[in-house]
Amino acid sequence: MEKAEYDLIVIGGGPAGCACAIASARAGANVLLLEKDRFPRHKVCGEFVSPESLQLLHWLLGQDLFASNPAIRSARVFSGKKIASLPIRPAARSIARYDLDASLLQSARSCGVRAEEEVTVKTVERNGIFLVNTREVKSREAESGERSFTSRAVVNATGRWSHLNHIVPNRRPSGNAAEMPSARLHTQDSPSAMASPKVQDSLAQEFRQDSTQSASQDLSKDGGSPKWIGLKAHFAEEQPNPSVDLYFFDQGYCGVQPVSENAVNVCVMVRADAARSLDQAFSLHTALHERSRRWQPLFSAVATSGLYFRKPRTYQDGMLLAGDVAAFIDPFAGDGISLALHSGVLASQALTPFLEGTIGLEQALKIYEKNYQHRLAPALRNAALVRRVLAAPRFVRSLIMNLIGMRMFADSLVRGTRIGALGSGHTVGWGDGQWASE
Repeated sequence: MEKAEYDLIVIGGGPAGCACAIASARAGANVLLLEKDRFPRHKVCGEFVSPESLQLLHWLLGQDLFASNPAIRSARVFSGKKIASLPIRPAARSIARYDLDASLLQSARSCGVRAEEEVTVKTVERNGIFLVNTREVKSREAESGERSFTSRAVVNATGRWSHLNHIVPNRRPSGNAAEMPSARLHTQDSPSAMASPKVQDSLAQEFRQDSTQSASQDLSKDGGSPKWIGLKAHFAEEQPNPSVDLYFFDQGYCGVQPVSENAVNVCVMVRADAARSLDQAFSLHTALHERSRRWQPLFSAVATSGLYFRKPRTYQDGMLLAGDVAAFIDPFAGDGISLALHSGVLASQALTPFLEGTIGLEQALKIYEKNYQHRLAPALRNAALVRRVLAAPRFVRSLIMNLIGMRMFADSLVRGTRIGALGSGHTVGWGDGQWASE
C-alpha cells in the first residue's frame, strides 16, 4: 500500500478542526490542517464560551490568553414584558471568533501542525489511504495552485454546509445518520443571497464566494418551509451588563453580550420572512428595539442562512465529522463553541489508537460515535426540547418564564443544555493537561 504523506488531514480551521489538529499533534501524529479562509475574520456566532469548555480551551492554547475578557455571570431572558435571570456558575467568557480562531490556529502551528489557509478542498478519494485534492486561492481576484495530499485519516470540520458529504467518486455515500439537504452540498461554508446590499457586501467579504441563489428566488422559503437566517455585528454600548441577554419573539430571538467594557456582540436567529437585517430584527421586540437605539455599529453585519437542525452524524465515507458538520446546537444554548472543541478532541482521541496501529479505522469510527452520543448528544437533545417549548404559544412561554424564576428549575435548564453537564461520572473535562474521563 502507498505510504501516506500525513497521518491525519483536518479540513476546516475553526474551533473543531483546530482542537482536533492540536490534540492529534500532541499525541504524536503528523497533521495537515486545511482552511479555506484567511484568519482572522468575523463569523456569525454568539461568541459565548461556556465555563465547561474554558479549561479545555486553556489546554488547547497552552495558556489563558483570554483571562481579561468579559466574564459572563448570568443569563437574562426577555420574553414579552417578562424578564427572568439564570445564574452561570462558574462564569463563562465572551471571546470574539475573530480572536479565538486565529489563536487556535497559531497554537496548532506551535504544536507542529502544518496549517494552510486559503485552500479549498475540491474532492476526497479513498483507496486504502485518503487522497485530498485542493485548490489554493492566491487572492480574491485570482485562483491558482491545484495540489493533492494523502493521509491515513481525514476529519471533516468544514461547518454546516460542507460539500464533503458526497465526495468519494463512484461510491454511494455511507454514514450513520440522514443525509444533509442536497442544496447545501456545493460549498464548504455557503453564504446566502440577502435582500440588504450591506449584508450582501459583508457576505462577499466574509466568505469570498458568489451567492448560490438567484435574486428572483424566494429567500424566505427553504424547501417549502420558513428559512432561518443568522445575523451578527458588534456595537458600541457604554458599560453593558455582564450577562448574556436573550430576547425572544415570535419569529426568533436575539442574543446580546459584552465583548469589552464598551461594546457588545449582537447575534440574531430569525425567520427570513420576518426580518432580513438587524434593524428589522430589533423591531420585533420592544425592549430590544429601545436598547438598540443607543448602539453604534463597529463593523458591517455578517450573515448566514440555511440554519437547520438534525440528528448528530459522526462519520461519513470513512471521515470523522466534528463541529457543526456533525450537529448544530441551538444558538440560545450558548454551547456551539464548546461542542466544536469537545467534538474535535473526541475525534482525535478515537483516531489515536488507529494511528498507533492498535485498531482499524472502522473501529475508530465506532468509538467516536459512541463517545459523541454518550458525552455530547444529551445537550443537543435537551436544547432541541427547549427550542420546541420556545416555539409554543405565548401563554406556554409565559409559564416557562415563571418557572425560570425558580432557582432549581433555572439551574436544571442551564445544566441540561451544557456539554459535559451529565453528572460527575460523565463530565468532559481536562485536568493537569490530561483527559479526565471519570
